[in-house]
Amino acid sequence: AANLFGAPGIGDGVTRVSNAAKDLGLAAPLARALKRGKLTVAFSGHSAAAGHGNMFNESFPFAFQRLLGPALAAAGVELRVGNFALGGTHSRPHPTFCAREVWGDDVDYVNWDFDMTEAGGQDRDGMLAFAAAVGAAYDPPPVLVVKGGGVDDRARLAAKVLEPNSPVLRYDPRKVMTGPFAEAELDKNRKCVVALLAPSPAKGGGCADGARFHSGSGGRCSSQVKWHPGWAVHEFHGAALALPWLKALEALLRDVAATGAKALHAVEKPKPW
Repeated sequence: AANLFGAPGIGDGVTRVSNAAKDLGLAAPLARALKRGKLTVAFSGHSAAAGHGNMFNESFPFAFQRLLGPALAAAGVELRVGNFALGGTHSRPHPTFCAREVWGDDVDYVNWDFDMTEAGGQDRDGMLAFAAAVGAAYDPPPVLVVKGGGVDDRARLAAKVLEPNSPVLRYDPRKVMTGPFAEAELDKNRKCVVALLAPSPAKGGGCADGARFHSGSGGRCSSQVKWHPGWAVHEFHGAALALPWLKALEALLRDVAATGAKALHAVEKPKPW
């Protein structure tokens, strides 16, 4: 997956907010998943996260699932992914005050992507409320990934609420989506990256086959606008978010292969919020 886009550093866009943390803290939810046989992920956000302008299964949560799912399945774990993003919405009241009702009773990982409808990091109370809701709704609290970077310190606000019981990570696309992998370039696919060729029923895919919103989406619709990324960008986001999990899974499985089930029991369990 790291070579999917010819961008070895694609997974470096996800970092842990806590300066004291030595890793991303994904071993605990993965150890729990290996014991229970399932890992549940909830993606929340606005229209761009929902994949507007593309097919629903082209949105980045399902790109994430397509990359991580087979690896987990090989380890006996079912990856359950839900894309609960809704166009034009904010994090309050949905899903902050209805977390369990929307996402279900069992969630291991939550992705926050309201950086467009709550732009600029001004809604600090909203992030505090979101983090508190996530922590109170689940035991153990899920890993929280907040999209944003630069002057946006909302991930740090969430960390004040959830850390150290549950990892709070930041996904900053600007760290990795540069040069030929900038959003505008990916939408155009000028470099003809094989992984980003749009599938064509007639030709099997090609650079001339609608690089941004490909022909499979049934032609242009009202949602295919400049502020909605095309499917190539969704593929990139999905890969960037999946890679840290793939790396953590590989490390944990190596420990299991070396020491057996006690490697899972050695992973520190998150405490209730």
